[in-house]
Formats: sequence, structure tokens, C-alpha cells
Amino acid sequence: MKHFPRLCVSSILCGVALAGIFLPDCALSAEKNTPDASALKMPQALAAAGFKKFAASIEASGLVETLEAEGPFTCFAPSDEAIAAMPEDWRILIEQNPKDKSVIRWIQCHFVTGMALNRDQLMKVPGAHTLGNQYLRIWVTPGKISINRAAPISRFDILSANGIIHQIQGALEPDPDERPATSSR
Repeated sequence: MKHFPRLCVSSILCGVALAGIFLPDCALSAEKNTPDASALKMPQALAAAGFKKFAASIEASGLVETLEAEGPFTCFAPSDEAIAAMPEDWRILIEQNPKDKSVIRWIQCHFVTGMALNRDQLMKVPGAHTLGNQYLRIWVTPGKISINRAAPISRFDILSANGIIHQIQGALEPDPDERPATSSR
């Protein structure tokens, strides 16, 4: 009788581990404890969901009013780590001259307008146009969805009052002619 409770706990833990392997949606939704941002407009939802650097760049650029509009928007938000890994000239420009045309275009290339694409919908569309009228290609491979091949999505379906947010592990870049003149990319 003493071994029965231990056996039950082991069985439950094994079942939970297998559910994470065979049901990746369950594992993904439980991997981050994201605050509920569904009542907040996009700029505030980004800050509440932990995208501090990206939210600060939106505020400093003057795009808050645009992104508080009805939408809907799909945002591919770079993590703070992804922004920190950007080329130094980009980071300096974003911090020191947030209203620069290149910075505005950089922010705009992270937002799709007119639709809130959840994870399931992303798997069915080849791409979408951004707020800056740039085309983003959506790459679906086994176990991974990436934007423009370079930015895998690591967190899906964070709801806001006027759209949906997906965390990407890389910052998107606007067209090459929109990069800072000294950019090494």
C-alpha cells in the first residue's frame, strides 16, 4: 500500500511529460506565463506582455496613436534579446533618433494591418503586407513558423484589444534601401 501513491504520482508525471511531446500546442501555451493583455490596445499590450524595448521604441517614434486604432493588427514583436542582438548602428539609431524615417519603417515592418492572424491562420497563409506596405513571407516547417525565414516565432497568440501578438526571436528589417547608411547587413 505504501508504494501506491508513489506509483500514481509517477504515472501522472509521465502522462504530463508525454502530453508535452505529443501535444505541442499544450506545451507552448504553458511555457510562458503571459499577463492578460486582451483589454489593452497594441502599444500597452506589448509593454504588458514583456516587450519593453519594442514598446519603448513605438512610444518614442510617435506611432502609439496609429497602433491604438481599431485595427485589427498582427504584431510580430521582437523579444528584448532580439533587439539587443541587432547591429549596433541600428540600436543606436533606434535609441538616439526614434523619429527617423528608417526607425519608423523598422517598426512598421513588424505589424500586419487589417487582420489578426492566430497561430492556425499563420500556417495557412503564405505572407501578408505590413503597416509600411512591405510583404512578410511566412515560412512553415515541421515544428516551426518563421517570418522571412530569419525570425522564428517563439510565443504565439498573445491577445490585445485590437489584434494579436507573436514573439519572434529576431528583429525584422525593412527593405535594404531603408537601412541606416552605415549598416553592416
